[in-house]
Amino acid sequence: MTNELEEFLKIICEKNQLHGKYLKKFIPSLSDYELYGLHRLIRFYQSLGNSVNDIADCYLLFIQVVMEETKYFAEHGTYRYSTFNEVSNDVYFNDSYMTKYMVGLGLSTYLLNFHLESMRFYDEFIRGVKGIRYLEIGPGHGEYFVKALELSGLKFFHAVDLSKTCVDMTSKYTHFCCIGRGGGKIT
Repeated sequence: MTNELEEFLKIICEKNQLHGKYLKKFIPSLSDYELYGLHRLIRFYQSLGNSVNDIADCYLLFIQVVMEETKYFAEHGTYRYSTFNEVSNDVYFNDSYMTKYMVGLGLSTYLLNFHLESMRFYDEFIRGVKGIRYLEIGPGHGEYFVKALELSGLKFFHAVDLSKTCVDMTSKYTHFCCIGRGGGKIT
């Protein structure tokens, strides 16, 4: 485990003991490849000027939102919001909130079991994809987009997102991980 990851885990344990206990048990189950992905995300978020404490706060914000919305759905049998207009200004077009949420969501790729299982499935799937073009709608934090660049046999990669924050984050993450390695063109 890297120093950044150890510091991240320590901060989570201090700020949310229950989730910290979960992570202490969960992180050892990650493969070396998955630990590399998690560490790379933390390094990327640091390259954007975030401290490990900032990154931990973003992850805990994401966890809090997921818990609140899960509880709401369980109590009401429906989602809290049902139209784009209800969330557009407070979420998708709110750069500060969207950045924090995407950092948390990106980390959850490796830190929440159901997200990790999705990434494992995607990794296996994308390794077998050959052809010309890849289109990802809503790349968000960019982790899946980067995996497509790194693992597929495709030549051209396109991503579209309605959030400028997500477009910028995916672009920066792609450059952080992939520029100079070849493997296709990014538009």
